[in-house]
This record gives sequence, C-alpha cells and structure tokens, in this order.
Amino acid sequence: MFNQAYSYGKGLIIFLFALTSSILLALLISPFVFNLIIKPFNLINISGLSQKILQKNYLVLLNYLLNPFIKNLYFPNFVQSSNGLEHFIEVKNLFIVNNIVFFISLVTSAFVFKNAYSKKRWLTLKKSVRFFSFLPVIFVFIFLITNFDQFFIEFHHILFRNSNWIFDPAKDPIINVLPEEFFQIEFIIFFVLLMLILFLINLLISRQIKKELLLNNSMNIPVASK
Repeated sequence: MFNQAYSYGKGLIIFLFALTSSILLALLISPFVFNLIIKPFNLINISGLSQKILQKNYLVLLNYLLNPFIKNLYFPNFVQSSNGLEHFIEVKNLFIVNNIVFFISLVTSAFVFKNAYSKKRWLTLKKSVRFFSFLPVIFVFIFLITNFDQFFIEFHHILFRNSNWIFDPAKDPIINVLPEEFFQIEFIIFFVLLMLILFLINLLISRQIKKELLLNNSMNIPVASK
C-alpha cells in the first residue's frame, strides 16, 4: 500500500509541474493574445485609448500579478475601485502560490526522474503519470459540455469566496478592455499547453522504457516493474 501511494505521489508531483508550468506559460503568452484581440474586439473605440497605451496598461497588470515584490497596482489610464483592487490582490496571491508550487515541483520532478533513471523504475512511473494525465481530459469534457459563461462563473465561485470578481465598468473600466473572449482564449491555451506537456512527459518515459527493454533484452535481464 505504501509503495503504491509513494508511486502515485511521484506521478502527482509531475502532474503539478505540468499544471503550474502551463498556467505560467499561458500567462506569459497573454500579452501577445491581448495585442491580437485589441482590433477585432474594437477595444480602441471602447476605451478611447491607443493600442500602445492599452498594451502598456495590460503589462502593468501582468507585472503586478507575476512580481511578488510589487505591492501596489496603479493603472496609468484607468480608475480603480477598492473591490476591484481587492480582487486583483486575490488573483496575485493565487499566482504566487502557483509559482511556488511550480518551482518546488520542478525540483522534485527532477529528483523523481533521476530516481527512475538510476533504479530503472520507468514502468512504475509511467503508470502513475498516465493516471494523472487523464485528469485534464475530464476538465476538457466539462469545458465542452458547458458554455463558457457558465464555466467562467463556476470557476470564479470555486476560487473566490466573494463577489469582487464581478466588476462594475463604471468603477473599474479596465474590465471593458478585458472581454470574456480573452479569458476563453487563455483557457484554451492553458489546456493545450497542459496536454502538450503531459504528452511530452509520457513520450519521454515511454522512450526510456523502450531503451531499458532493449538493454535488458540484450543482457537477458528482467525489467523492474515495482
């Protein structure tokens, strides 16, 4: 029982690395996504600001969310309400947690792979990683059977215990240039990245198993599976 729990624990560590790295990558890609949606969604006319100024304000937000040493958020061209600021603080805290888990899981995943390599335990690792690789499929299924509005609302209800995420455009006009479609695109990018990273990890493990099998067959040594 302990060995099985230990095995799945290693799979969970690798899954957390894939999850948190996908979130971080999607966030780093977001300025390019934001730049692409400015004209199609008529954000210049909606805000009365140029594309360059809109990009500048978004980068201010992104830097605030990613940099734990930036304590205050000040948009150059948008007013802010106390509730709006409180929500961004909550979002920032979530990203801080994500980044901490990312760095921890990155280091521990390296040890997991090193252990699998040195002790020839790739088959066991493959089983646990494959188990957790099915989790994103469930999320994608939920995403597909619900409309994004419903998914987006439930997502916020799970992560936040207040209604600060419901912005009043009159008090927090930044929401006017952050259309729901922008978040939808970001969610899709996140899911694609997560599936891609998990696929590459599974591919790497499968190749190591193949190498191990070829080596063991040539030496007539049975492959360790536990």
